[in-house]
Amino acid sequence: MQCDWFSDVAFIICDHADELDWERLLEAVRIEEPQVPVYYTLRYLSRLLDIGAPEKVRVALRPDRFRRWWHECYVPEVRVPALDRNWPRPQFFFCPLS
Repeated sequence: MQCDWFSDVAFIICDHADELDWERLLEAVRIEEPQVPVYYTLRYLSRLLDIGAPEKVRVALRPDRFRRWWHECYVPEVRVPALDRNWPRPQFFFCPLS
């Protein structure tokens, strides 16, 4: 499973959370309808790294009960290795470009 996007989102939020236009994100999600992947990406970032969107954004993105149930059937949180307390925590290392 390729998860480069996950660390990209983590770095963007970590470095630019105050500059992000969260309302624009909510508008894009409303138009394009990727509520489930956006919601769970932010949820996992919050649980794994204490990085996340403002509470009002997470609440607005939360999928309906059926979509959350469907996601849990196919990608249960207990099967996300890093959420397991016995699994090593993810680590990010600074790697200069030059």
